[in-house]
Amino acid sequence: MVCVLFIYDTPYPPYTNFSRGPCITFIDTEGYGLNGAGEAICLVVADIRHQGRVKSPAIVSALLSSNPLNALLSIGEPKYHERVVVLRREIKALTADGTFGSLEYSIAKGDFVKK
Repeated sequence: MVCVLFIYDTPYPPYTNFSRGPCITFIDTEGYGLNGAGEAICLVVADIRHQGRVKSPAIVSALLSSNPLNALLSIGEPKYHERVVVLRREIKALTADGTFGSLEYSIAKGDFVKK
Protein backbone atom coordinates (compact mmCIF):
# COMPACT_ATOMS: atom_id res chain seq x y z
CA MET A 1 0.00 0.00 0.00
CA VAL A 2 1.22 3.49 -0.76
CA CYS A 3 0.22 6.62 1.09
CA VAL A 4 0.31 9.82 -0.94
CA LEU A 5 1.00 12.96 1.04
CA PHE A 6 1.09 16.46 -0.34
CA ILE A 7 4.13 18.28 0.96
CA TYR A 8 4.42 21.98 0.37
CA ASP A 9 7.41 24.25 0.61
CA THR A 10 7.40 25.98 3.97
CA PRO A 11 5.27 27.14 5.58
CA TYR A 12 3.21 23.97 5.93
CA PRO A 13 -0.55 23.55 5.58
CA PRO A 14 -2.80 25.11 6.67
CA TYR A 15 -0.41 28.06 6.37
CA THR A 16 0.61 27.13 2.84
CA ASN A 17 2.10 29.50 0.30
CA PHE A 18 0.64 28.01 -2.88
CA SER A 19 2.80 30.19 -5.11
CA ARG A 20 5.68 27.75 -4.55
CA GLY A 21 3.54 24.81 -5.65
CA PRO A 22 2.84 21.42 -4.09
CA CYS A 23 4.96 18.31 -4.37
CA ILE A 24 3.65 14.77 -4.03
CA THR A 25 5.59 12.30 -1.94
CA PHE A 26 4.81 8.59 -2.12
CA ILE A 27 5.49 6.53 0.99
CA ASP A 28 5.68 2.76 1.22
CA THR A 29 3.48 2.54 4.32
CA GLU A 30 4.02 -1.19 4.77
CA GLY A 31 7.79 -0.98 4.36
CA TYR A 32 7.94 1.70 7.05
CA GLY A 33 5.37 0.00 9.26
CA LEU A 34 3.13 3.07 9.33
CA ASN A 35 -0.08 1.19 10.04
CA GLY A 36 -1.53 2.96 13.08
CA ALA A 37 0.90 5.89 12.86
CA GLY A 38 -0.43 9.34 13.63
CA GLU A 39 -0.52 12.33 11.34
CA ALA A 40 2.68 13.91 12.67
CA ILE A 41 4.74 10.75 12.13
CA CYS A 42 3.44 10.39 8.56
CA LEU A 43 4.09 14.07 7.86
CA VAL A 44 7.70 13.87 9.03
CA VAL A 45 8.38 10.62 7.13
CA ALA A 46 6.99 12.23 3.98
CA ASP A 47 9.07 15.35 4.57
CA ILE A 48 12.25 13.32 5.04
CA ARG A 49 11.56 11.36 1.84
CA HIS A 50 10.68 14.55 -0.04
CA GLN A 51 13.96 16.14 1.01
CA GLY A 52 15.95 12.96 0.37
CA ARG A 53 17.67 13.38 3.73
CA VAL A 54 18.41 9.72 4.43
CA LYS A 55 17.85 6.22 3.11
CA SER A 56 14.95 4.07 4.30
CA PRO A 57 16.89 2.06 6.94
CA ALA A 58 17.51 5.26 8.96
CA ILE A 59 13.79 6.09 8.84
CA VAL A 60 12.82 2.58 9.95
CA SER A 61 15.34 2.77 12.78
CA ALA A 62 13.86 6.08 13.94
CA LEU A 63 10.33 4.65 13.75
CA LEU A 64 11.38 1.74 15.98
CA SER A 65 12.87 4.02 18.64
CA SER A 66 11.16 4.76 21.96
CA ASN A 67 10.24 8.26 20.72
CA PRO A 68 9.78 7.98 16.96
CA LEU A 69 8.69 11.58 16.33
CA ASN A 70 11.76 13.08 18.01
CA ALA A 71 14.02 10.49 16.37
CA LEU A 72 12.60 11.34 12.94
CA LEU A 73 12.94 15.06 13.55
CA SER A 74 16.56 14.66 14.65
CA ILE A 75 17.37 13.15 11.24
CA GLY A 76 17.30 16.66 9.79
CA GLU A 77 19.79 18.19 12.21
CA PRO A 78 21.94 20.17 11.68
CA LYS A 79 21.77 20.45 7.88
CA TYR A 80 18.00 21.03 7.76
CA HIS A 81 17.75 22.87 11.08
CA GLU A 82 15.37 25.60 9.86
CA ARG A 83 13.07 23.04 8.25
CA VAL A 84 13.01 20.98 11.46
CA VAL A 85 12.19 24.14 13.45
CA VAL A 86 9.22 24.77 11.13
CA LEU A 87 8.10 21.14 11.37
CA ARG A 88 8.21 21.20 15.17
CA ARG A 89 6.34 24.53 15.31
CA GLU A 90 3.64 23.47 12.86
CA ILE A 91 3.15 20.03 14.41
CA LYS A 92 2.72 21.72 17.78
CA ALA A 93 0.20 24.22 16.32
CA LEU A 94 -1.72 21.55 14.40
CA THR A 95 -1.89 19.38 17.52
CA ALA A 96 -2.97 22.30 19.71
CA ASP A 97 -5.78 23.31 17.35
CA GLY A 98 -7.03 19.71 17.04
CA THR A 99 -6.05 19.17 13.41
CA PHE A 100 -3.56 16.49 14.46
CA GLY A 101 -4.18 13.90 17.12
CA SER A 102 -7.43 12.21 16.20
CA LEU A 103 -6.36 10.19 13.16
CA GLU A 104 -4.03 7.30 12.41
CA TYR A 105 -2.98 5.74 9.13
CA SER A 106 -4.74 2.51 8.16
CA ILE A 107 -3.03 0.31 5.59
CA ALA A 108 -6.28 -1.62 5.13
CA LYS A 109 -8.22 1.56 4.28
CA GLY A 110 -5.32 3.26 2.49
CA ASP A 111 -6.18 6.43 4.36
CA PHE A 112 -6.26 8.10 7.75
CA VAL A 113 -9.03 6.91 10.06
CA LYS A 114 -10.28 7.98 13.48
CA LYS A 115 -8.30 6.50 16.37
